[in-house]
Amino acid sequence: MLTARDLAPALTRYAVRLHERIGAAHHVASPLGAWLILALMAGAADVDEAGLTDGQLAALADALGLDLPSASSAAKTLLSTRHPAVRAAVATWLDPRVTTPAMAAFLAALPTETGPIPAQEAADTWAQEHTDGLITTFPIDLAAVDPFFVLANALVSRVTWVEPMRSADAHGLGPGPFATSVRTALHALPGYGHRLQVEQSALGPVAVHRASAEGLTVVSVSADPEHSPAAVLDTAYRLALRPGPSVAPRDLEPGQGHSFVVEDRNGWVTSPDGIDMSVVGVTIPAWSATSNHDLAELGPELGFGAVGDIVRTLLRRDAADVAVQSAVARFHREGFEAAAVTAYAAARVGIPPQQRPGILRTVRLQFGHPYAVVAVASAGDAREVAGPTQANPWNGIPVFSAWVAEPEDAEDSEDSQKPAASA
Repeated sequence: MLTARDLAPALTRYAVRLHERIGAAHHVASPLGAWLILALMAGAADVDEAGLTDGQLAALADALGLDLPSASSAAKTLLSTRHPAVRAAVATWLDPRVTTPAMAAFLAALPTETGPIPAQEAADTWAQEHTDGLITTFPIDLAAVDPFFVLANALVSRVTWVEPMRSADAHGLGPGPFATSVRTALHALPGYGHRLQVEQSALGPVAVHRASAEGLTVVSVSADPEHSPAAVLDTAYRLALRPGPSVAPRDLEPGQGHSFVVEDRNGWVTSPDGIDMSVVGVTIPAWSATSNHDLAELGPELGFGAVGDIVRTLLRRDAADVAVQSAVARFHREGFEAAAVTAYAAARVGIPPQQRPGILRTVRLQFGHPYAVVAVASAGDAREVAGPTQANPWNGIPVFSAWVAEPEDAEDSEDSQKPAASA
C-alpha cells in the first residue's frame, strides 16, 4: 500500500500546478479533491474492452504524477478509511439511458455512492450534508449543464486548537501590508499545540507556524515577498510533508527580517556553534476564504481533459467537460475549518461549461504579508480508528491549501459566521 510519503511528490506537484494557475489572489483550494477525481478515473484502465488508448492513459498518468494502478489504489484506500479530522465522501451519478458495459464495469469497482443524475436540490443537499453545511450549493448547475455523468467528492475538516490563540495588536505583524489593513491579529506562544520555527528552504529562511489539533496540522509559511505565490506554496508543501527534522538557519542577522525579528544577547549556551536559538512567539492574522475554481479552464496540465477523454470512450459518445471546485476555509482564534466539493461532469454537447538564534537569539515570527497555508492530516486518534496495527493512510496527506492575501481582524473573526460557498 502506498504511504503518504509515497504520495507526497505527486500531490505536491499537482498542488503547485493548481495554485499557480489560480494565481496570486486570495484563495483556498483542495488540490487533493481535484487529484482524487483523476485518481478514481485511473481505475478505468482495468476495464476489459474499454477501448482506451495508450495516449489517453499516459495523459492521465502525467497529470496524476503516478502510475495509474498506484493512483487508483491510493484513492480507493483514502476514501474507504475514516480519519478523526478529515471526512470524505464521493458520489457517481449516471444517466441510465447512456450506460455501457464498460462504464458499468468501471462504476462497479468504485467506492462511491451511485445513482441517476439527481435534481439540483438533491445535489445541493448532498454537498451540505457532506461538508457540515460549509458549502451550501453543489458547484455545478445540473439543470443548465444537463450531464450524462457526474463524479464528485467532498472533503471537510473542523478542528479546535489545544490552546486558543489570543488577540493582539496588528502592529505585531511587522513589515508588510497586513499591519495596516487590520486592527487586531492572533498571537501564540510555543507549545500548547503551536510549533514555531524559522526553517531553511530553497527560498532561504522562512517563518513556519504549525498549529496542531487532534488529527490535523495547519502549516503556515511566510517567505520573502520577492518570491512568487507558486514558489512559496511549493515550499509550504515540502516543509509540511518533510519526513525528517526541520533545519534551522544558523546565520540569521539581528534585526528585522521579512517575516521575523531577531534579537541577540550574551548568555550561557549549549550549542557547539555558540548560538542557542529559540522562537518565542508568533503574530499571524485571522483569515477566511471562499473560492470557486473552473478546473477545466485552468489548463490541460490539471488532467480534466484526460478525464473527459476517458469518459467519452467509456460511454461511446461525445460530451463537453465541466470541472469545478467550491472551497471554503476559516483560520481563527479557536481553530480551523475547511471544506471543498469537487465535481466533474460530462455534459451534453452544445451546453457551454459554466464559468463559474555564546548568543541567546530570540525570534518572533511575523506574518505581515501574503503567505501560504497547507493543512495536513496527522496521527491524532487515527491509529485507534484504523486499528491497533495499521497506520491510517490519511496521516501525512495534505487536504487543503491556501494563499492568504486578505487578512481579517481577529476580534471580528471570533464573531463571524462560518463561510458558505455557492457556485
